[in-house]
Amino acid sequence: YPIFLKTFSKVPILMLYTAITEAMMVAFGTASSSATLPLTIACCEKRGISHKISSFVLPLGATLNMDGTAIMQVIAAMFIT
Repeated sequence: YPIFLKTFSKVPILMLYTAITEAMMVAFGTASSSATLPLTIACCEKRGISHKISSFVLPLGATLNMDGTAIMQVIAAMFIT
């Protein structure tokens, strides 16, 4: 990810890691990405993203991630059988 960030963006890599440190620590501590949703929304709003956008996009992304995981598990079970 840092390589893509450096190649396609002007965002400094250190700034990215300082912005996501708190959410990543909660995610590793709870082993759940959904548990970090309120913290991630607060971090986005602190960085200037409106509440209307962050409260729509972030839960939508978490839900789509769950759906993708469920589909992958079904396909893996069918492959194993």
